[in-house]
This record gives sequence, structure tokens and C-alpha cells, in this order.
Amino acid sequence: VQYFWEVKMHFDIPSTAFYPKPNVNSACVSLLPRTRLMKVDDESLFFDLVKIAFSQRRKTLVNCLKAVDQSPWPEPDEWRSFLGEMGIQEQARGESLSLQQFGELSNKLAHFLKKASA
Repeated sequence: VQYFWEVKMHFDIPSTAFYPKPNVNSACVSLLPRTRLMKVDDESLFFDLVKIAFSQRRKTLVNCLKAVDQSPWPEPDEWRSFLGEMGIQEQARGESLSLQQFGELSNKLAHFLKKASA
């Protein structure tokens, strides 16, 4: 959502505002279209990377990414190197990365895949 929209949180809505009462709270948010999208080398690859990172939320980002069975694909040590270059800890989970960090990681992956297939 953040890739296409600016998300603004307005206020929380307690579960008591609904009937039947859900087991979660809600929030009122607004979505404003971004006037300028972030630049990524391969938009499809960017969205694949985000999907992989959030596919198993209890796993670290490196463990999610190493489970991909695709050739060519970076080895776990290469992922750790990419994250280290970006100042991201090895034990980071997908939800701890910002939109910009996903963009940078996606661009590193695009460069790696282009180089590996050459």
C-alpha cells in the first residue's frame, strides 16, 4: 500500500464501537495517491520480494529469502552481505524494513540477478 499511497493514521476505533464486538481494535486511515513513486529497477521483482518477506512473519528476512527455490538466487551469506551493506541486522524481519529499504534491497537483487545471468 505504501508504494502507491501515503497512509495517514487519524484515530483508533475501539472494538466496542461494533456489534457484534470483534476481538480486535480498528483505526481510521486515509490513503492519498503518491505524486511520485519510488524508483525501483524492477517493479515486479520489488513486489515479489515484499511478498516473500511477509510470507512467514515469524521467520527472519534471511530465512524467508533463502527458502526461495529459484536459480539464480543469492545464497544466505549473500543476503546477509546485502543487509549488512544497508545497515540492517541479520535477524531483521520483513516488517522492520522501511519502504525505501525494500526498494534498495530489490535493486541489489535486480543487479545480482542481472549479473548472474550474464
